[in-house]
Amino acid sequence: MSGTEAMAYRIENEDSLNATVTKFSEMPPYGSPIPTKAIALIGPDRELFLKGRRSENQGLGIAAFAYYRRIIENQWVRLLEEVKRVATKTGSDPDVQQHIEAALKERQFDKAVKSIGDAIPNALRMNGQNPTSQILHLDR
Repeated sequence: MSGTEAMAYRIENEDSLNATVTKFSEMPPYGSPIPTKAIALIGPDRELFLKGRRSENQGLGIAAFAYYRRIIENQWVRLLEEVKRVATKTGSDPDVQQHIEAALKERQFDKAVKSIGDAIPNALRMNGQNPTSQILHLDR
């Protein structure tokens, strides 16, 4: 086994073979490997992503959400540019492309997400739903 673990133990009494052992941490952290392409996509926010993933693996959902949200806020312009690229490539309605352009002109993430409305191309929808609408609902 490679890596390190932090553990504590308590022997019940000197004549007994019974003990209680508690594992505190593990290095490297537990979890399946992250694909190289995913790390490349995240780019400069790699450390935030890894902190979010560790939080998620430890059952700290709200902490994981906070880290993931920071990544989105840092990269929302780049993400919208990718949405625009997909809209253009898939031949989306010009009105859809105008909504995306308007969102790109916004200075704040929340306003940009609200202004994009239903302009997400069908190719990027999840089960017919606009994935950006979920981001706004989580804030409430």
